[in-house]
Amino acid sequence: MTEYKRICLMMPTFKRISKLKTCIDSALDTCSNKESIVFSFCLNVNDTISREFVSSYSRITGMYEVIDEDTMQPNLSLYWNLMYDTTKYRDAIVTEIGDDMIFKTSGWDEKILKAINESDGLAIVHCDDDFIAHEKCCVNLFVTRKLVDASKKPFMCEFFHADMIDSVWTMVGLMTGLKKYLSDVVIYHDHVTRQKSAVDLTCSRLQPVQREANQHKAYAVAYATVVARNLIENGIGQWNTLQ
Repeated sequence: MTEYKRICLMMPTFKRISKLKTCIDSALDTCSNKESIVFSFCLNVNDTISREFVSSYSRITGMYEVIDEDTMQPNLSLYWNLMYDTTKYRDAIVTEIGDDMIFKTSGWDEKILKAINESDGLAIVHCDDDFIAHEKCCVNLFVTRKLVDASKKPFMCEFFHADMIDSVWTMVGLMTGLKKYLSDVVIYHDHVTRQKSAVDLTCSRLQPVQREANQHKAYAVAYATVVARNLIENGIGQWNTLQ
């Protein structure tokens, strides 16, 4: 049985230095073991401000990588799939983390690693966002390559460029009984809708992509069903029978 010892915090980010720094600092300040954390940042090739920040920020020296993207329009599933496919941290738990998230719980890394290891790497783990999702949606996500590879699908559904990718994972977890919600671990989602007047460049770029994604919820259900079937046929989880 594989023992998982590291978590790769995988974040696409675009010219949001203040939020990115807060996310990084919160993860480091509240973790129980800094050796259990590495960072993967997906950065646009023209985003010099973010590149200069991560290369000069001494707190993450030796514990991060940069994955390049060259898109004109945001495509979050592409970014997370790029990180999944090309990261050098092959032994680490893979994640969906936003640069607008703030780690609040001391020892969060230890709690997540415990949940993953107790399930032999076969759980879909998410934490409380202290916002609107809570147990209802995996807005943050922690899974293993063992699970993703058994799904026979990419890490994130390529059809959706925003929004619905976390809903797909949530549905897969519910269908198979693999979803594990850690209510005692808070990863505060400092989403722009908390401050409706604070729309930034990243938010405005994402809005048309989000509107498009939310018009295809039926596809998300169908896709999640296929992923759930693939996992169950691989001996992972079981169909959640309605009572």
